[in-house]
Amino acid sequence: GGTAYPCEIMNALRGFAFRSASRVFTPTVQLARRNMSFRKPQVTGVEVLHQTKWLALKRVNYTDGIGNAHEWETVERTTKQNDQPDAVTIVAIAQEAVPSGYVEGRNVLPPEPGLVIVKQFRPSVGKVCVELPAGLIDPGETAEQAAVRELKEETGLTGTVVGTSPVLFNDPGITNASCHLVLMNVDLSDPANRNPKQARDDAEQLTVISVALSELMKCLHVWETDPKFVLDARLYSMAFGWQVLTQVR
Repeated sequence: GGTAYPCEIMNALRGFAFRSASRVFTPTVQLARRNMSFRKPQVTGVEVLHQTKWLALKRVNYTDGIGNAHEWETVERTTKQNDQPDAVTIVAIAQEAVPSGYVEGRNVLPPEPGLVIVKQFRPSVGKVCVELPAGLIDPGETAEQAAVRELKEETGLTGTVVGTSPVLFNDPGITNASCHLVLMNVDLSDPANRNPKQARDDAEQLTVISVALSELMKCLHVWETDPKFVLDARLYSMAFGWQVLTQVR
């Protein structure tokens, strides 16, 4: 219970799943293991069935853990760089850099931080998706560099990187598309963030908002009931995780 303030929020988010410069936090509990002998499943061949400018439909031949042969159809980005992650998804926490304490004789707490969210029309679902800022990693970029660039382009905001997740796969049942989650801090008192201007391309029509973390799940439920909107799984999963975290503290 109680109110979580910026440093607590950053530490809570970073400590669970984000890597520091020296190590990756990966707590693991093994629940069960079957006493069986398995071979390692492996891909034996890949065939391109159809390809457009941005996507390729492929047939993957593979053998399972007991040696049986199978086929699987999958979609891959044509921009994929070998086994490198495709994109970054940005968890940007926006806050005024006001320390707690006495200000002009008054005991004040820092303003509640907000999560930066974008609303963007997604042709694949035919609706506006409420989601986290995100974008592809350019050749030669690190995930951190891509996150700083994409946040600026999509929202006009300048932020600093706090931590980066391991490589995550978005929907491995149909695609090998992958990303890093990048945790960023956005100081709204920074002059660079006073009048943010987006640098999006003509095809992107994004609305940028900041939602207080304590109100995030409530806002998502409101949008979920509006037929104009759909919710991004990563955003909702984060909101759900944050709700669980605050309830078990």
